[in-house]
Amino acid sequence: MKDANAVVRGTDAPNETRQTADLRDYLAAERTFLAWIRTGLALMGFGFVVARFGLFLQQLRLIGYGPDPRDPACRHLEEYLETSVRAKESKDQDEQSGNSRGTGL
Repeated sequence: MKDANAVVRGTDAPNETRQTADLRDYLAAERTFLAWIRTGLALMGFGFVVARFGLFLQQLRLIGYGPDPRDPACRHLEEYLETSVRAKESKDQDEQSGNSRGTGL
């Protein structure tokens, strides 16, 4: 007699063994489906937290806490990001026009 815990798909397997294998397949599919549902809910919850945190930072700025846009450190970061974006745009335009400048590396 074959082991009842083995997954058996043949027609010569006893009826009880086939039912056990089918039940395990069904339960495994159910666990996978529930894991996907749980993952989706977690991602939606995380998105909600991120959105609410942005509102929280806006409220902090309104009452005087948090980073001040006039702060030199904030301006420095803004200038850095702006320069990075412009460099990326310039590189993309050069690649589109066929003028690739070598970096010397």
